[in-house]
Amino acid sequence: MPNEDILQIYIEHQRMGNLALIEFLEYKSLVTNHLYI
Repeated sequence: MPNEDILQIYIEHQRMGNLALIEFLEYKSLVTNHLYI
């Protein structure tokens, strides 16, 4: 996933609030872990 897409998701989740931001960070962690496996 390009960094631009990650940034766009981050911005969208910022609008939704902290819960969505936490969910985004968990999702990003899953993606990152998957890339390194």
